[in-house]
Amino acid sequence: SGPRIATVIGRKERVDILLAALLNGMSAGLAFTGKNAALIKAPTLLVEGEHTTTLFRSTMKALANSIPNSQRLIMPNVSHGLHLEEPVEFSRLTLEFLAKH
Repeated sequence: SGPRIATVIGRKERVDILLAALLNGMSAGLAFTGKNAALIKAPTLLVEGEHTTTLFRSTMKALANSIPNSQRLIMPNVSHGLHLEEPVEFSRLTLEFLAKH
């Protein structure tokens, strides 16, 4: 059904559907879509590990495409627990981003 959906709806709508499907499980029953992400005004850092799952990588890509003024970084040689696997590097990247904003 994925290819059929892609031919019927546009890219923006596909991003909204992807975000809603991936992030609703993390919310308190409230839908979170690309429209919601587009409302984020603060500079946003999105950090993922090089070896993270395809599902999480898709979520991060959709968020990066929806959040204005976002920056997406991929840390090498780590997976989803990047802040635990490489806490010093994760902290460095985060502090560097915060210093700029």
